[in-house]
Amino acid sequence: MGSFQEIGSRTHRTGAGIVTLREALGEAVRALGMGKKLLEQRALMLLPELIDELTGVPDPMARPAEIRRGELVIWIRQDAVRHRLSIERHRIQSRLNEALGREVVASIRFGR
Repeated sequence: MGSFQEIGSRTHRTGAGIVTLREALGEAVRALGMGKKLLEQRALMLLPELIDELTGVPDPMARPAEIRRGELVIWIRQDAVRHRLSIERHRIQSRLNEALGREVVASIRFGR
């Protein structure tokens, strides 16, 4: 572990004070244009728990596949599960975007 002076020398300082690691990472993500992709990955991580909470469908029955141009693709194994999720499609989309703080998912498509 580094000494206090070593850590301080690696900390970016501005006129407003010390920049936190969170702020520095946030700025790097914005500068690299990776913010949208990170939100999409977060949506894929949150989806199984959200589906289970809203519909009672367990993780292995509905798997998030990808988000491409705002369209979330969810792989479904059974027709009954596909039907149940299609009924809740807009609610799932709304709750997911709400959890992410902005519209990341514009539509949902179910695949096999």
